[in-house]
Parts: sequence; C-alpha cells; structure tokens
Amino acid sequence: MNTSNSEYMIAISCVTAWCIAQLTKGVLFCRAQQRINLQYLIFGQGGMPSSHSAFVSALAFSTFFYQGLSTTSIIAFALMLITLRDAMGVRLAANDHAKAINQLNKTCFPSKNFSSPLCELIGHQPKEVAIGVMIGLICAAGASLWG
Repeated sequence: MNTSNSEYMIAISCVTAWCIAQLTKGVLFCRAQQRINLQYLIFGQGGMPSSHSAFVSALAFSTFFYQGLSTTSIIAFALMLITLRDAMGVRLAANDHAKAINQLNKTCFPSKNFSSPLCELIGHQPKEVAIGVMIGLICAAGASLWG
C-alpha cells in the first residue's frame, strides 16, 4: 500500500493537536489543584481545552488543506461537528447530572460513604471547545506548511 506524505502529515497534525491540548489541560488542572496528577495529565476528560475538539479539528482542517473540497474532507468536517456538538451537549449534560447526583448523595445520605462519586469532569463549555478547535486549526496549518 502506497501512503503519501500528506496522509502522514494529517495523522501528525491530529496527534500533535491532541498532545498539545491534553498536556495544556493537565498542566492547568495540576496548577489549579496545587498537585501533580499524572492520570489526569494524560487521560483527563473535560476541562480546558478540549482535546477531542483539537483532534477532530486537526483532522478536518488538515484533510481540507491537503485534499481540498473532497468527500473525505466533507466527512471529516461532519465528524468534527458531531464531536463538537457532543462535547458541548450530551457530555456537558452528563457533567451536570453527575454534579447533581453527587450533591444529592451527600445531602440525602450523609452517613453513607460512597466509595467513588461520579466523575464531574466530562463535558466542555463552549470556550473550551473553541480553544480546542483553534489548537486543531493551528496544528493543521502548521502541518500543511511544514509538509
């Protein structure tokens, strides 16, 4: 199978965008918490910026930069829009539900010690998604200029 340089650059822009967003998110989280949390630094969900948004935005923009308006770039943009909507919609609602359930458990069952409360960092605010999109766009533009 013959793989062109542009396919490698698309993959590199996606991975670079994800790494930049995830490391930025981890550093901001650790700084706010005044402690180092390696698990959140690498695998953390929610928070600023959205690494999902950075990844799919880099995919959509770099595909467009390398292939122009094509079926593949249209599909990549559709995937990007679905992911962005999910991050700000369904996942953000799940975030709010987790907070409410955890608070309800504390209020209604004060003597019961729940071993693992629900994770409250799942979704993203629109600003967090927008920063992720900007990271993806910058990485895609950089990859297209470099490669």
